Amino acid sequence: MIRGRLTHWLLVLLVAAPLVVYLPSVVRDSFVSIDDSLLITKNAAVQSLSPRNVAHVFTSYDPELYIPLTLFTYQIEWAIAGAQPVLFHLTNLLLHIGSGLFLFFLLRKIFDREWIAFFGALLFVLHPVHTEAVAWAAARKDVLSAFFFLWTLLLYESAKHPRNGQMARWAVVTFLAALLSKVTVVLLPLVLLMLDWRRGERIGMKNLREKIPYFALSAVFMVIALFGKAQGIGSLGLWKTMLLSAKAVIFYIQQLFWPVHLSVIYAQQTPVGLGYAEFWVPVLALIILIAGVGAAVLRPYRNIAFGLSFFLVTVIPNFANFWKNRFLFFASDRYAYIPSVGLIILLCAAVVWINRKNIQMKLPSIAVLSILSALFALFTFQQTRVWQTDLVLYQNVLRWYPDSALAANNLGDALVKSRKLDESIPWFAKAAEFDRNYVQAMTNAGNVERERGRFDAAQAWYEKAIAAIGDDPRIEDVAPHYLLGELLINMGKLEEGLAHFRTAVELLPDVSEPYYNLAGQLQALHRGDEAIPLFEKAISLYPNDIASRYHLAGLYAERGRLAEAKNQLEYVVSVDPGYEKASEHLMNIRKLLLK
Repeated sequence: MIRGRLTHWLLVLLVAAPLVVYLPSVVRDSFVSIDDSLLITKNAAVQSLSPRNVAHVFTSYDPELYIPLTLFTYQIEWAIAGAQPVLFHLTNLLLHIGSGLFLFFLLRKIFDREWIAFFGALLFVLHPVHTEAVAWAAARKDVLSAFFFLWTLLLYESAKHPRNGQMARWAVVTFLAALLSKVTVVLLPLVLLMLDWRRGERIGMKNLREKIPYFALSAVFMVIALFGKAQGIGSLGLWKTMLLSAKAVIFYIQQLFWPVHLSVIYAQQTPVGLGYAEFWVPVLALIILIAGVGAAVLRPYRNIAFGLSFFLVTVIPNFANFWKNRFLFFASDRYAYIPSVGLIILLCAAVVWINRKNIQMKLPSIAVLSILSALFALFTFQQTRVWQTDLVLYQNVLRWYPDSALAANNLGDALVKSRKLDESIPWFAKAAEFDRNYVQAMTNAGNVERERGRFDAAQAWYEKAIAAIGDDPRIEDVAPHYLLGELLINMGKLEEGLAHFRTAVELLPDVSEPYYNLAGQLQALHRGDEAIPLFEKAISLYPNDIASRYHLAGLYAERGRLAEAKNQLEYVVSVDPGYEKASEHLMNIRKLLLK
């Protein structure tokens, strides 16, 4: 009875502590520009809970990750609250708390000490490094996958003693949900084998046969993931990936034990090579760490070996994420979310070992862990303030990493949104100075100059951006062609302006957007016959392009092709019933067809 009441109050504390720390930010924080717009605020696929949109998120990438369950949660939230960020942030917090509760019960099974389990879970829910995963709406995939990952471990461990076939089957279901949230949980079957070994089981065919459903799911999702990430994985090279991996592992360990200089961006600014201390020191440290795991296995110090192995195994899938959108990053706080559990297990094992050596160390251990938890709570509360707005977020990055081109550009963009145009130009210029090939920063500077009415300066920035476009341009790299083309058209230089739109098509012949933009310009110039095949091409490349379908329907209708116009509008309305005046136009065309 007494233990039951104690457990009850410990669980209440595990829920209350993160609520107190994070709730102010849940109510206060807005969406931020980095990925929130891509995944939520500008993602038509999540802004309608239609059968077509649900099917779309389960059959497509985001654009490089397969995260259908994550996108489905966004669809539900958008249907309930629209563009209000509170519900999105609250969901992240509730998932984080749920993961903390699962971890409590898992640690209690591992160590059979309730106070150890409590402090381990408390450190998890209050750790400052986890602020990014909780406070960032776009990091839903990390907290959602971790929620199902830890639930799977708990179900699996509970199904072992006593043996429970139904619970074991549910563990497979929750693992599937974790994979549908984010594929980086793909190595969970190895963690299950490690759990068996920690329990004292001998790893043999029996254990492997039990894991067949898990390995099968992992294999399927690894293939799916490779199709989405193929370009990013191959662009860096094995040697540089290995060096960055070593640096990342040691960095995460450092941040989890001593969380300082937290940032949403950890850009790799210097060359990657073994000749630099920032790489050979982590490589040496990683070799020592792996040797330590081997020694712990041989002794055997099972909980220590399990904690270290858990950390190393779960951090591996993130090594495919160093190269993103032409920038090189060596770490990201949210990638330490699941791996941190391994180091928490290691810490708990160390505390248990100390208390076994000296039973009088329990109260001092509780005191130290309580102080550490309080410090984490204070630091995390301060860190949540970083996520209030884009301005605060990128100012924080530049505080610790002042040469970050990406942060300088994003801060300039945040200043533009705050209508501080004069203050934004120097930041765009700094970004272009830090990175001579930063097309987006130069384009942004041109946009600001155009808005200020300085058209010659705008044209100069656009031309500079066009000159910086590389041999393998991405969608955003051709934006200066659109903008300069539009500027020239507005100046009366029609063909010169259209030539830039045509150049964008030539640079990205397999992408729908350039065709749509060229078609839109031709339609605005009343050259609809030229625009129609371009809209059709855009749709053939991206069938869910409702903007192209909407405009194409208008051109069809103007030419008396009412049945074709109706088909296009029906598709638009099925995806987004509120898109422009699609529903109204569809109703009018149906009436005309009935006459």
